[in-house]
Amino acid sequence: MGKSNIEVSIYVTDHAIGFFRYDAKHPDNPLVGDIKLETEVIVNGYIHDSVLFYKTLKSLYKQFKLKPKKIKLVLHEQNMLIREFVIEKSDLQKKSVEAYLYNQLGKTLHFPFSEAVISHHVMAETEFQTSVVAFIADANLLQDYYDVFERLGAREVTYDLPSLAFLQLYVDKTYSQLENNMLVSLYENMISIHIVEDRLPIFGMTEECEGVGDKLCEKVENYVERIANYYKYNLRKGKSAIKDILLVNLSERLRQDDTIDKVKSVLNDFTVEIIDYPDKEVILEDQEKISHVTYASNMTFKRLPELTLAFKIERLTKSKFYANYLMVLALTIFALVSIVYIPYHIMLEDIAIEENVIANLEQQLDSLQVAIPIESSYSSKERNFSNAYDFLSENETAPTTYISDLLSHVTGDLELASYRVDASSKQIIMIVQGTSESELYEFLIGIYEDYGIMQGIDNQDRWITSQPARRFLSNFTIEVTIDYA
Repeated sequence: MGKSNIEVSIYVTDHAIGFFRYDAKHPDNPLVGDIKLETEVIVNGYIHDSVLFYKTLKSLYKQFKLKPKKIKLVLHEQNMLIREFVIEKSDLQKKSVEAYLYNQLGKTLHFPFSEAVISHHVMAETEFQTSVVAFIADANLLQDYYDVFERLGAREVTYDLPSLAFLQLYVDKTYSQLENNMLVSLYENMISIHIVEDRLPIFGMTEECEGVGDKLCEKVENYVERIANYYKYNLRKGKSAIKDILLVNLSERLRQDDTIDKVKSVLNDFTVEIIDYPDKEVILEDQEKISHVTYASNMTFKRLPELTLAFKIERLTKSKFYANYLMVLALTIFALVSIVYIPYHIMLEDIAIEENVIANLEQQLDSLQVAIPIESSYSSKERNFSNAYDFLSENETAPTTYISDLLSHVTGDLELASYRVDASSKQIIMIVQGTSESELYEFLIGIYEDYGIMQGIDNQDRWITSQPARRFLSNFTIEVTIDYA
């Protein structure tokens, strides 16, 4: 097998591209490296400048003499949704679980993508129900990466997550069963938390988390305790709890022997274990943290089914591409021939008819201009100001309409404590009370799904310009700040 057929793990952040390749024939000489990206080539995991991304990746290939045919793309945690479902067998009927999940897209299964792909694992099954965990990703994001990799010679692209890779690596090293664990991953300005139950991630959360030292520790402690309580009391109704925490440091600015020890000290209610293998792997000693992710992804050969992704990405085959090309070419030729052979005398008749119409209209215009009395004239500046004022007045939407939209989501046990509208900053600030954090999160998700302005969705009823900001005032009281158009 040539080196081009060896799978290469690639991890792309907003700032760099990292890779790792392990060759079983040369186990002591793996290949690892990274290359910096220019600003805004990748934004939040999405390709914004495909040409520059292609050139940068091609430069990386040339620098390390890579020609990979098989690529494992490690996706951002923030570009993945994890949902747990209980499906009634009566609803499933003769459908497969996969077919059922795709049929629920946009109905009971909501996501912030214009098009989604799903990978799922069955947790448990009874005579009447099937419990499923689904991983949901943006199909267009995966297609964009696939296009670039395919252009550089890749024939097969599979997908992975940092959390899944590190969990498998932890199992390989410790033979742990991962019964009730929480994986906490610290990135540059972000924290990612996953709950693992019976070796299967059943919940994932990614939030911005900036700061260092005590400030960072306080934020990590807050997130961990909230998610642990959510799992214990909301998901498992007090029947199960998180005791063990696996901690991964993927931030270049956080020192392993300083900040991480402080994080361990504040999480004294849990057993904290740091997943830190670079000290044992010489190849990673001088590498950036981005390479630790690709190392974990590439060195876990025998993946547990529960820790794998199986997205089915439909690609346009060459035969279909050429067939579509021939169809377009045939239609183009037909259109050109039709235009060339339009009878010339019909065109001349049409021109004559239009000239007569124009002459009649000019006569009517002259008569009307004579009959119109001379009115007071206004400057162009005055007319433009008047037109602009009329346009803005017609299109202005009163914030009361937006308040009505938001109140339609205050249902069940939710209560609106107060709200105010800041017209100068175009913000609506609401204080909502509920009986559980999940209700409050459902309220946030619901208003953004119904009224949030999203890329690829053209709907005049959507007026929320960005994701609502939230701040917990107490356990079940939240302050929500909404920017409106």
